[in-house]
Amino acid sequence: MTAPVQVGPSSPHGGPAPSCDRILSNQLRQVLQLAANGYSNKRIGGELHKTENTVKSQMAKIMRILHANDRAQAVAVGARLGLITIGDGHHMYGPPSVEQLMILVARAERKGALSDIEGNRLREGIRYLATKRSQEDREAAEAENILVAELRRKYSNARKEAWRWKQQAAESGGGEAQDALRRVVELARRWKNIPAKRQAGVSVLAVIANRYED
Repeated sequence: MTAPVQVGPSSPHGGPAPSCDRILSNQLRQVLQLAANGYSNKRIGGELHKTENTVKSQMAKIMRILHANDRAQAVAVGARLGLITIGDGHHMYGPPSVEQLMILVARAERKGALSDIEGNRLREGIRYLATKRSQEDREAAEAENILVAELRRKYSNARKEAWRWKQQAAESGGGEAQDALRRVVELARRWKNIPAKRQAGVSVLAVIANRYED
């Protein structure tokens, strides 16, 4: 059973307890806020220029102060007391991390909401989805690299073609080659108004202009 949250020690003279914002130091509140934002201990350490072990120690201290059984409960208690913000203002955060999901599974097991078999199945599923997402990200990056390489090849071919037509026009002094160059210029100018072809159009016109200057 979860122990009741103690907002702060009572005054030795029976006075009112300290305000909520004094339960945790500013440093500990920073750590708890980053944990609420979905950061791992390693990433929190990087943000605050601390070692991962230091962050682990501070998280343990936070849980003791807030009478929390685990990280997720510490975040929930901290939010309830107004020490941190969840999903509001500058502290919006995305989907839960793998670490957060594992913590929730372990917590459900301890409270008897999940059996060991169910917990292990959930952990396997979480790991599978995390691996699949990483694979999808890699595949998307590879596809993007292939597309960029193809576009560069097309732009290079267009520039070479422009050089060839310009050379033909210069050698013949007009005629069909000059007419072909005119058509290329018109086409490149139209490309400049098409987002997918804008860079190719700019490159072709630049090449033609440079050749004229030469």
